[in-house]
Amino acid sequence: MAKSTVIHRGEETFLKHKTLWLPRGDVVLAAASSSDARQWVIFRVQQAVLSRESQVFCDMFAFVDESTASNGGDDVIEDLPLIRMHDSLEDLEILLSHLNSPSNVALIRPRRPDFPVKSLPLLRIADKYDLNSMGIIKASIIARLRSDWPTTPEVWDIVDELAEKVIRTRETCTVDTWPEEVLPEPVSAAILALELGVDDVLPAIFYEVHRCNPTVDWDRMVEKGWVFQLAKRGARWDKATTQILQIRDVIREEGERKIIALMSNMYRLTEVHRNMGLPRSCVIRKCFLPNDEGYPAIIRSMVKEVLTSSQDWLRTLRSGVLQLRCEELGACDHCASRLDGKVREGRTELWKFLKETVASSSQYY
Repeated sequence: MAKSTVIHRGEETFLKHKTLWLPRGDVVLAAASSSDARQWVIFRVQQAVLSRESQVFCDMFAFVDESTASNGGDDVIEDLPLIRMHDSLEDLEILLSHLNSPSNVALIRPRRPDFPVKSLPLLRIADKYDLNSMGIIKASIIARLRSDWPTTPEVWDIVDELAEKVIRTRETCTVDTWPEEVLPEPVSAAILALELGVDDVLPAIFYEVHRCNPTVDWDRMVEKGWVFQLAKRGARWDKATTQILQIRDVIREEGERKIIALMSNMYRLTEVHRNMGLPRSCVIRKCFLPNDEGYPAIIRSMVKEVLTSSQDWLRTLRSGVLQLRCEELGACDHCASRLDGKVREGRTELWKFLKETVASSSQYY
């Protein structure tokens, strides 16, 4: 007859873990429930597997009295030594899952939105128990972060264009069905990248934090099964640290000032007109000539409207809407082509601003 999955002992209840109750296990580890200290989840595992990976476990098992199993008592479960751990249930579960089946702990593809949420506790508890595979774990997590997040504005464009395509082709998309290879959840990724010091992915991660709707919670969207909209995409705001929110706010406030400053690039185009004798009717040339006072307000208003109509400045600049509006107002072909170059410069400067902002803030993490 199969043994029960629940063991009652006085006021305490022990629930066997569904997958980590191994038939060949020779020791039982117990973790208390976060909701009730009298309820325990127990794991039957092999001492040799844990001792081989961690000297801490090896020393721990050395103190287990070999006669405990035959004498019975509170420190025995089904004739096996019982060790009550001080780790949280979630941390112990993810550690034992990794030691018994590393590929099941979200370190491999396909991408999952919970990857940072699961890997950060693993990283910390692996460090606590000084696992021999700590270096491999850290390297795997870093490699995964770099594959999930763009490190250059050019790669960002590729990913963002794919996101737009997904939105166009999937009229009803929820967080559960949203392809995470396009845009993973950013707040948990920021926490993980900051702790590991993976600086080259931080500009993309924090730009995505900036783009996310501050009133929409990611996990609540999952729970409610709400229809997903890119412009209303949320994040795990309850996990956001003060520093993460401060970096987001700096990007939001300083970024808008930076992007509006792109207008100054247009002034330089007037000098080219004077030197090359290009059409006097060009709106950009007329904007900055002293005797055409009506034009500056028009062009400046248009540029400010375009660049501040969306918080997604990289996408706005990539879309070409600024150049199109200038052409509609009467810019000559030369200025239109020159404006393309100025916009590219502006995007490069914006990415540089993201890198500098994150670097100056993350050094205190």
